[in-house]
Amino acid sequence: MKRKWLLVLLSLLIIVAVFAMYRLNMTKANLDSLSGEELQDAISSKKQLTVEEVTSLQERGEWGAVEQVLRSNKVQPTPELFSQAIQQGTPEVVTAYLQTDIDPFAEVNGEAVLARLYGENADRDKWEIVHQELKDERLLPIAANALDMRAVQSLLGNGVAIPSTAEETILFQAVRHNQVPLIELLIENGAVWTSEHEQLAKDFRSDLVIEWMGQN
Repeated sequence: MKRKWLLVLLSLLIIVAVFAMYRLNMTKANLDSLSGEELQDAISSKKQLTVEEVTSLQERGEWGAVEQVLRSNKVQPTPELFSQAIQQGTPEVVTAYLQTDIDPFAEVNGEAVLARLYGENADRDKWEIVHQELKDERLLPIAANALDMRAVQSLLGNGVAIPSTAEETILFQAVRHNQVPLIELLIENGAVWTSEHEQLAKDFRSDLVIEWMGQN
């Protein structure tokens, strides 16, 4: 009987040892060589990931793994990581970044990270998520500078106001790029038209803006 219990105990010790070795290997695992469940397990076993490891995951398109890292607070996100996620990631990952303590209005190379969110070929699903998560007037000048009419309409429709500090400057890009409908929309919602805008339209030969000026 004693021998039987010793065998049982030895078997349990072997199982525990094997599991411990597995966890240790997962902790030390090179994430670049893993995918699927193995990658998820390796991430779960790590206390923290480096920015370099998360950058690699993002470059490989392992967005589910990146979301897992963010939601389990295993990395201190950086503006560079967030910028990459905005450009290439999924809406779910963008949401996960916004729910960390990252500053969404940080800049990379002198440009607001969120500027990559808007534009002609922008992913509407992503900026709609940002608009839901951030009710912030600083988004309006960013969207307007990207000439993203739909995004501007979305923000205004959600009750976001033009910042008092941007009532004039918010029109500059629209004037330079001949965007009369955007100019009209912004003015209707608090932007201020001045002689500086008139001169800017002449300097950039914005013919449609100049024609609009003559009618108003």
